[in-house]
Amino acid sequence: MRKIKIIFLPMAVVMALIVGWLIGARSMNRGPMGQVASEQSGLMIGQIQALAELVTERVNVSDVIETHLTGRTGSIRAVVVVKGNVLISTDLTRAHFESVDPSAHRAVLVLPEPRVCQATVDHERTRVFAIYESGLWEITPGDNATSAAVVDLAYRDAQRFVADAAKDESLVMRARQHAQQVLGEFLRGQRWELSVKWNG
Repeated sequence: MRKIKIIFLPMAVVMALIVGWLIGARSMNRGPMGQVASEQSGLMIGQIQALAELVTERVNVSDVIETHLTGRTGSIRAVVVVKGNVLISTDLTRAHFESVDPSAHRAVLVLPEPRVCQATVDHERTRVFAIYESGLWEITPGDNATSAAVVDLAYRDAQRFVADAAKDESLVMRARQHAQQVLGEFLRGQRWELSVKWNG
């Protein structure tokens, strides 16, 4: 049975990274007399775009799969314990403000849809549990080339399994929610209220 474990990035860690970047960005924006350079009502899209790829969803995937290889006189199958992970991120370099209300300190931010930026098998934790032969292959001496072929095929099946897990639309919905939460907290720290629109 497929088991998908969803782990959100700790909010404290994400916010600490953002705050650290913001302090550095403000230092770079100071003029020669220590004055903060003009920021167009105190809010610049560059502050968000500079965060680049915001990873807002990590999914650990695990399952047991079977891969079969059949020949004329027998067959061989491999049982593999698959471990993998999926990362979903939002490309903040494509972010732009639809509207900014300086008097009310409200802004509407348009973001591209979250996308899968990584879907990989964890080769260190993925294991071949067993290899079984049937037919004449069971009573003839083992062929290392055949065993290697079925293991290679099994790892390719494992990669497809992880990639299929990444297609779960509920993961994108969670990534959206988390991105809105992170960016909302980011701008609330500057006394701005943020609304997000998603551009597919």
